[in-house]
Amino acid sequence: MQVNVHNRSDLYVANGSVLVAEGIHEAELVAVRTFENSYGTRVGLVFRLADGTELVQSAAPGSPRGKLAELLHGLGGDGGTEAAALELVGRRCKVTIRHRITKTGKVYAVVVQTIGEKVQSFGHPA
Repeated sequence: MQVNVHNRSDLYVANGSVLVAEGIHEAELVAVRTFENSYGTRVGLVFRLADGTELVQSAAPGSPRGKLAELLHGLGGDGGTEAAALELVGRRCKVTIRHRITKTGKVYAVVVQTIGEKVQSFGHPA
């Protein structure tokens, strides 16, 4: 039996068929998962939204200019590695969600951007 794992965020929504609305959402990075699929090694960032929904966005590790590095930079991190992602678990942020459509017409949610909480001097939120 052959099993195909697709690199799509809709496969990781905690409540099954829930489609997260497009837009900016309050979130927290709650876990980092590494897995293999047909694209190779992937690092999945697990975000828990304010309503409790969990959504994973995965990307290839290693490239300082890749999608993983971009998402981690938005969280205040540096680099595009699993180790850099693990250091950010527990970090609160905002995520920008967009919808994409598969070749078969199924709509799914993708985390396209992370926006870290800005902090002014003396540790007070902006």
